[in-house]
Amino acid sequence: MRKVLIVQMLMTSVAVFFLIQVNSAPTAMLYSAYQGFVLGGYIGLSPLVYPTYFGRRYVGSIQGALTPLVTLSSAGGPFLIATVFDLTGSYRGAYWVIMFTWIAAAGLMYLARPPKPPVAHKETIVEAAPATAAGGGA
Repeated sequence: MRKVLIVQMLMTSVAVFFLIQVNSAPTAMLYSAYQGFVLGGYIGLSPLVYPTYFGRRYVGSIQGALTPLVTLSSAGGPFLIATVFDLTGSYRGAYWVIMFTWIAAAGLMYLARPPKPPVAHKETIVEAAPATAAGGGA
């Protein structure tokens, strides 16, 4: 799953590079089809990351903690892109940042190895020394 997600992230960075090159309606349609294909993979794969890395027990609390950050970045992204356009007259700078962000995400996913499952410890039972008869010693 991790390798597939890395490939998907790299394919999305290629889609953003393709977006930078769009200069006509037909190329915009090709971009849209390709972007829809690769981003659909991310939408399907990303929920699998949490249980793979952190286990199923804490999926709800982890998603709950990350949802405000995802929502904030989703809402703020278009605002920042629009600000770049207002300042520079072009979207290209923002799209380059987005493209390299996807490449960085793929690199971080490569570095993030899934944790090894915990080793089950067997309980060691220590038996008491046998009692001597008449409670006495030697």
